[in-house]
Amino acid sequence: GQERLANARVLIVGVGGLGSPASLYLAAAGVGTLGLIDDDVVSLSNLQRQILYETNQVGLPKVEKASERLSALNPEVQIIEHRVALTRENAREVFAEYDIVVDGTDNFKTRYLISEACLATGRPHVYGGIFHFEGQVAIFDGRGACYRCLFPHAPQAGEIPNCSEAGVLGALPGIIGSTQALETLKYILGLNSKASQLFVFDALHLDTRTALVPRRETCDHSSFSDEAVPKETSSAAAPKDAVWIDVRSEEEFNREHRPKALNIPLGRLADEASGLTKTQTYVIYCASGVRSAKAQEILTRQGFADVWNIRGGLVF
Repeated sequence: GQERLANARVLIVGVGGLGSPASLYLAAAGVGTLGLIDDDVVSLSNLQRQILYETNQVGLPKVEKASERLSALNPEVQIIEHRVALTRENAREVFAEYDIVVDGTDNFKTRYLISEACLATGRPHVYGGIFHFEGQVAIFDGRGACYRCLFPHAPQAGEIPNCSEAGVLGALPGIIGSTQALETLKYILGLNSKASQLFVFDALHLDTRTALVPRRETCDHSSFSDEAVPKETSSAAAPKDAVWIDVRSEEEFNREHRPKALNIPLGRLADEASGLTKTQTYVIYCASGVRSAKAQEILTRQGFADVWNIRGGLVF
Protein backbone atom coordinates (compact mmCIF):
# COMPACT_ATOMS: atom_id res chain seq x y z
CA GLY A 1 0.00 0.00 0.00
CA GLN A 2 2.80 2.41 0.83
CA GLU A 3 4.39 1.67 -2.54
CA ARG A 4 1.10 2.51 -4.26
CA LEU A 5 1.00 5.84 -2.45
CA ALA A 6 4.62 6.58 -3.33
CA ASN A 7 3.88 5.99 -7.02
CA ALA A 8 0.65 8.02 -7.02
CA ARG A 9 0.31 11.47 -8.59
CA VAL A 10 -2.45 13.64 -7.08
CA LEU A 11 -3.51 17.12 -8.25
CA ILE A 12 -5.19 19.49 -5.79
CA VAL A 13 -7.11 22.31 -7.45
CA GLY A 14 -7.25 25.18 -4.97
CA VAL A 15 -5.08 25.24 -1.84
CA GLY A 16 -7.52 27.07 0.42
CA GLY A 17 -9.91 25.87 3.12
CA LEU A 18 -10.33 22.38 1.62
CA GLY A 19 -7.00 22.08 -0.13
CA SER A 20 -5.05 22.91 3.04
CA PRO A 21 -6.06 19.87 5.16
CA ALA A 22 -6.29 17.61 2.11
CA SER A 23 -2.74 18.40 1.01
CA LEU A 24 -1.32 18.09 4.53
CA TYR A 25 -2.73 14.60 5.04
CA LEU A 26 -1.81 13.43 1.54
CA ALA A 27 1.77 14.65 1.98
CA ALA A 28 1.98 13.09 5.45
CA ALA A 29 0.69 9.79 4.06
CA GLY A 30 3.53 9.66 1.55
CA VAL A 31 1.79 10.36 -1.76
CA GLY A 32 4.72 10.49 -4.18
CA THR A 33 3.73 13.53 -6.24
CA LEU A 34 1.39 16.35 -5.25
CA GLY A 35 0.43 18.98 -7.81
CA LEU A 36 -0.94 22.29 -6.50
CA ILE A 37 -2.82 24.67 -8.79
CA ASP A 38 -3.90 28.11 -7.52
CA ASP A 39 -3.18 31.66 -8.69
CA ASP A 40 -4.24 33.41 -5.47
CA VAL A 41 -2.23 34.93 -2.61
CA VAL A 42 -2.49 34.39 1.15
CA SER A 43 -5.20 36.60 2.70
CA LEU A 44 -5.53 37.46 6.40
CA SER A 45 -9.31 36.90 6.45
CA ASN A 46 -8.86 33.30 5.24
CA LEU A 47 -6.40 32.11 7.88
CA GLN A 48 -9.12 30.77 10.19
CA ARG A 49 -9.66 27.93 7.69
CA GLN A 50 -6.60 27.91 5.43
CA ILE A 51 -4.26 26.23 7.90
CA LEU A 52 -1.33 25.85 5.51
CA TYR A 53 -0.41 29.49 5.97
CA GLU A 54 0.82 31.95 8.61
CA THR A 55 0.11 35.61 9.29
CA ASN A 56 3.54 36.72 8.11
CA GLN A 57 2.82 35.20 4.67
CA VAL A 58 -0.13 37.47 3.83
CA GLY A 59 0.16 38.73 0.26
CA LEU A 60 2.50 35.95 -0.86
CA PRO A 61 1.57 33.28 -3.46
CA LYS A 62 -0.39 30.40 -1.93
CA VAL A 63 1.19 27.74 -4.11
CA GLU A 64 4.69 28.83 -3.16
CA LYS A 65 4.02 28.91 0.59
CA ALA A 66 2.00 25.67 0.48
CA SER A 67 4.87 23.94 -1.30
CA GLU A 68 7.32 25.07 1.39
CA ARG A 69 5.07 23.82 4.20
CA LEU A 70 4.37 20.45 2.61
CA SER A 71 8.03 19.88 1.74
CA ALA A 72 8.97 20.62 5.35
CA LEU A 73 6.37 18.08 6.50
CA ASN A 74 7.57 15.37 4.11
CA PRO A 75 10.65 16.18 2.01
CA GLU A 76 10.29 12.92 0.06
CA VAL A 77 7.10 14.12 -1.61
CA GLN A 78 7.60 15.86 -4.95
CA ILE A 79 5.58 19.08 -5.04
CA ILE A 80 4.72 20.51 -8.47
CA GLU A 81 3.61 24.14 -8.43
CA HIS A 82 1.06 25.42 -10.95
CA ARG A 83 0.72 29.13 -10.10
CA VAL A 84 -2.03 29.71 -12.66
CA ALA A 85 -5.80 29.80 -12.77
CA LEU A 86 -7.49 26.64 -14.04
CA THR A 87 -8.96 27.39 -17.47
CA ARG A 88 -10.54 25.54 -20.37
CA GLU A 89 -7.26 26.04 -22.22
CA ASN A 90 -4.99 24.35 -19.67
CA ALA A 91 -7.25 21.93 -17.74
CA ARG A 92 -6.87 18.82 -19.87
CA GLU A 93 -3.11 19.26 -20.30
CA VAL A 94 -2.55 19.67 -16.55
CA PHE A 95 -4.94 16.87 -15.53
CA ALA A 96 -3.26 14.40 -17.88
CA GLU A 97 -0.12 14.55 -15.71
CA TYR A 98 -1.92 13.12 -12.65
CA ASP A 99 -3.79 9.99 -11.56
CA ILE A 100 -6.57 11.64 -9.52
CA VAL A 101 -7.86 15.19 -9.03
CA VAL A 102 -9.02 16.69 -5.72
CA ASP A 103 -11.43 19.63 -6.02
CA GLY A 104 -10.62 22.23 -3.35
CA THR A 105 -12.35 25.15 -5.10
CA ASP A 106 -15.17 27.36 -3.83
CA ASN A 107 -17.14 28.25 -6.97
CA PHE A 108 -19.51 26.31 -9.21
CA LYS A 109 -18.06 27.26 -12.58
CA THR A 110 -14.64 25.84 -11.74
CA ARG A 111 -16.23 22.71 -10.28
CA TYR A 112 -18.03 22.03 -13.57
CA LEU A 113 -14.79 22.63 -15.42
CA ILE A 114 -12.96 20.15 -13.14
CA SER A 115 -15.67 17.55 -13.66
CA GLU A 116 -15.67 17.89 -17.44
CA ALA A 117 -11.88 17.90 -17.71
CA CYS A 118 -11.70 14.78 -15.51
CA LEU A 119 -14.21 13.02 -17.76
CA ALA A 120 -12.30 14.10 -20.85
CA THR A 121 -8.99 12.77 -19.48
CA GLY A 122 -10.39 9.71 -17.69
CA ARG A 123 -9.31 10.93 -14.26
CA PRO A 124 -11.30 10.27 -11.05
CA HIS A 125 -12.56 13.41 -9.34
CA VAL A 126 -12.83 13.88 -5.56
CA TYR A 127 -15.44 16.57 -4.99
CA GLY A 128 -15.80 18.55 -1.76
CA GLY A 129 -18.10 21.43 -0.90
CA ILE A 130 -19.06 23.43 2.19
CA PHE A 131 -21.82 25.90 3.00
CA HIS A 132 -22.60 27.34 6.43
CA PHE A 133 -22.73 24.21 8.66
CA GLU A 134 -22.88 21.53 5.95
CA GLY A 135 -20.18 19.74 3.99
CA GLN A 136 -20.27 17.25 1.11
CA VAL A 137 -17.80 14.76 -0.36
CA ALA A 138 -18.07 12.39 -3.32
CA ILE A 139 -15.84 10.55 -5.80
CA PHE A 140 -16.82 10.53 -9.47
CA ASP A 141 -14.77 8.07 -11.51
CA GLY A 142 -16.44 8.30 -14.92
CA ARG A 143 -18.22 4.95 -14.66
CA GLY A 144 -21.37 6.16 -12.94
CA ALA A 145 -22.78 9.58 -12.16
CA CYS A 146 -20.74 12.76 -12.58
CA TYR A 147 -20.83 16.12 -10.85
CA ARG A 148 -23.35 17.48 -13.37
CA CYS A 149 -25.65 14.55 -12.57
CA LEU A 150 -25.66 15.82 -8.97
CA PHE A 151 -26.04 19.50 -9.93
CA PRO A 152 -27.39 19.67 -13.51
CA HIS A 153 -27.31 23.46 -13.74
CA ALA A 154 -24.95 26.02 -12.26
CA PRO A 155 -26.57 28.79 -10.20
CA GLN A 156 -26.45 32.32 -11.53
CA ALA A 157 -23.53 34.54 -10.53
CA GLY A 158 -23.93 35.71 -6.93
CA GLU A 159 -26.92 33.42 -6.28
CA ILE A 160 -24.99 31.24 -3.83
CA PRO A 161 -22.22 32.98 -1.86
CA ASN A 162 -18.82 31.45 -1.21
CA CYS A 163 -17.15 31.00 2.19
CA SER A 164 -15.83 34.55 2.34
CA GLU A 165 -19.30 35.94 1.68
CA ALA A 166 -21.51 33.54 3.66
CA GLY A 167 -19.15 32.67 6.49
CA VAL A 168 -18.06 29.25 7.66
CA LEU A 169 -16.64 27.79 10.86
CA GLY A 170 -12.98 27.08 10.14
CA ALA A 171 -13.14 23.54 11.51
CA LEU A 172 -15.77 22.49 8.92
CA PRO A 173 -13.51 22.73 5.85
CA GLY A 174 -10.90 20.97 7.98
CA ILE A 175 -13.26 18.01 8.36
CA ILE A 176 -14.36 17.98 4.72
CA GLY A 177 -10.84 18.48 3.34
CA SER A 178 -9.58 15.66 5.57
CA THR A 179 -12.41 13.45 4.32
CA GLN A 180 -11.38 14.23 0.74
CA ALA A 181 -7.85 13.14 1.62
CA LEU A 182 -9.23 9.96 3.20
CA GLU A 183 -11.28 9.12 0.11
CA THR A 184 -8.30 9.87 -2.14
CA LEU A 185 -6.07 7.53 -0.13
CA LYS A 186 -8.74 4.81 -0.14
CA TYR A 187 -9.14 5.13 -3.90
CA ILE A 188 -5.38 4.83 -4.50
CA LEU A 189 -5.18 1.83 -2.17
CA GLY A 190 -8.35 0.14 -3.46
CA LEU A 191 -9.99 0.20 -0.03
CA ASN A 192 -13.80 0.19 -0.22
CA SER A 193 -14.01 3.45 -2.16
CA LYS A 194 -17.59 3.99 -3.34
CA ALA A 195 -17.87 6.15 -6.44
CA SER A 196 -20.92 8.38 -7.02
CA GLN A 197 -21.94 8.15 -3.37
CA LEU A 198 -22.55 11.52 -1.73
CA PHE A 199 -21.47 11.90 1.89
CA VAL A 200 -23.16 14.80 3.72
CA PHE A 201 -21.94 16.08 7.07
CA ASP A 202 -24.14 18.31 9.26
CA ALA A 203 -21.75 20.07 11.62
CA LEU A 204 -24.45 21.87 13.58
CA HIS A 205 -26.24 18.70 14.67
CA LEU A 206 -23.21 16.37 14.31
CA ASP A 207 -25.11 14.16 11.90
CA THR A 208 -24.16 12.37 8.68
CA ARG A 209 -25.98 10.75 5.80
CA THR A 210 -25.08 9.18 2.48
CA ALA A 211 -26.96 8.86 -0.80
CA LEU A 212 -26.17 7.28 -4.15
CA VAL A 213 -26.07 9.87 -6.93
CA PRO A 214 -28.01 8.41 -9.89
CA ARG A 215 -26.63 8.80 -13.38
CA ARG A 216 -28.85 11.06 -15.46
CA GLU A 217 -29.47 9.55 -18.87
CA THR A 218 -29.67 13.02 -20.42
CA CYS A 219 -26.22 13.98 -19.11
CA ASP A 220 -23.50 13.85 -21.79
CA HIS A 221 -20.68 12.44 -19.66
CA SER A 222 -18.16 12.34 -22.48
CA SER A 223 -18.36 15.96 -23.59
CA PHE A 224 -15.99 18.76 -22.72
CA SER A 225 -18.54 21.57 -22.86
CA ASP A 226 -17.78 24.84 -24.60
CA GLU A 227 -19.83 26.71 -22.03
CA ALA A 228 -17.84 29.78 -21.04
CA VAL A 229 -16.30 29.79 -17.56
CA PRO A 230 -16.10 33.28 -16.05
CA LYS A 231 -12.56 34.55 -15.66
CA GLU A 232 -11.54 35.03 -12.03
CA THR A 233 -8.29 36.33 -10.63
CA SER A 234 -6.70 37.90 -7.57
CA SER A 235 -5.59 41.52 -7.41
CA ALA A 236 -1.94 40.42 -7.54
CA ALA A 237 -2.41 38.25 -10.65
CA ALA A 238 -4.78 40.57 -12.57
CA PRO A 239 -3.87 41.47 -16.19
CA LYS A 240 -1.42 44.37 -16.19
CA ASP A 241 -3.01 46.31 -19.07
CA ALA A 242 -6.57 46.11 -17.73
CA VAL A 243 -8.95 48.93 -16.90
CA TRP A 244 -10.36 48.49 -13.40
CA ILE A 245 -14.07 49.08 -12.72
CA ASP A 246 -15.42 49.51 -9.19
CA VAL A 247 -19.11 48.51 -9.18
CA ARG A 248 -19.79 49.57 -5.59
CA SER A 249 -21.89 52.62 -4.74
CA GLU A 250 -20.48 56.12 -5.09
CA GLU A 251 -20.40 56.42 -1.31
CA GLU A 252 -18.28 53.27 -0.96
CA PHE A 253 -16.04 54.36 -3.82
CA ASN A 254 -15.45 57.80 -2.30
CA ARG A 255 -14.37 56.28 1.02
CA GLU A 256 -11.61 54.23 -0.61
CA HIS A 257 -10.89 52.74 -3.99
CA ARG A 258 -8.15 51.43 -6.22
CA PRO A 259 -6.19 54.25 -7.89
CA LYS A 260 -7.38 55.10 -11.43
CA ALA A 261 -10.38 52.76 -11.14
CA LEU A 262 -13.63 53.77 -12.84
CA ASN A 263 -16.72 53.88 -10.64
CA ILE A 264 -19.81 52.47 -12.35
CA PRO A 265 -22.26 51.20 -9.70
CA LEU A 266 -23.81 47.87 -10.60
CA GLY A 267 -27.28 49.33 -11.08
CA ARG A 268 -26.01 51.67 -13.81
CA LEU A 269 -23.63 49.31 -15.57
CA ALA A 270 -26.02 47.89 -18.17
CA ASP A 271 -26.93 51.39 -19.37
CA GLU A 272 -23.41 52.83 -19.26
CA ALA A 273 -21.62 49.86 -20.83
CA SER A 274 -22.05 51.41 -24.27
CA GLY A 275 -19.40 53.94 -23.30
CA LEU A 276 -16.81 51.21 -22.77
CA THR A 277 -14.55 49.65 -25.43
CA LYS A 278 -15.39 46.01 -26.09
CA THR A 279 -11.83 45.12 -27.14
CA GLN A 280 -10.36 46.42 -23.86
CA THR A 281 -9.48 44.12 -20.94
CA TYR A 282 -11.48 44.95 -17.79
CA VAL A 283 -11.09 43.87 -14.17
CA ILE A 284 -14.24 44.24 -12.05
CA TYR A 285 -14.25 44.44 -8.28
CA CYS A 286 -16.51 45.09 -5.30
CA ALA A 287 -16.29 44.37 -1.57
CA SER A 288 -17.13 40.65 -1.64
CA GLY A 289 -17.12 39.45 -5.25
CA VAL A 290 -20.91 39.13 -5.53
CA ARG A 291 -21.70 42.40 -7.29
CA SER A 292 -18.61 42.14 -9.47
CA ALA A 293 -19.65 38.64 -10.60
CA LYS A 294 -23.04 40.02 -11.65
CA ALA A 295 -21.30 42.91 -13.41
CA GLN A 296 -19.03 40.48 -15.25
CA GLU A 297 -22.09 38.58 -16.44
CA ILE A 298 -23.72 41.82 -17.69
CA LEU A 299 -20.67 42.83 -19.71
CA THR A 300 -20.15 39.33 -21.08
CA ARG A 301 -23.75 39.22 -22.33
CA GLN A 302 -23.16 42.54 -24.08
CA GLY A 303 -20.21 41.15 -26.01
CA PHE A 304 -17.19 42.12 -23.89
CA ALA A 305 -14.69 39.31 -24.42
CA ASP A 306 -12.02 39.90 -21.77
CA VAL A 307 -13.65 40.66 -18.42
CA TRP A 308 -12.11 39.47 -15.15
CA ASN A 309 -13.68 39.31 -11.69
CA ILE A 310 -11.66 39.76 -8.50
CA ARG A 311 -12.39 36.56 -6.57
CA GLY A 312 -13.74 37.29 -3.07
CA GLY A 313 -13.68 41.07 -3.54
CA LEU A 314 -10.92 43.62 -3.12
CA VAL A 315 -9.62 44.28 0.39
CA PHE A 316 -8.27 47.76 1.11
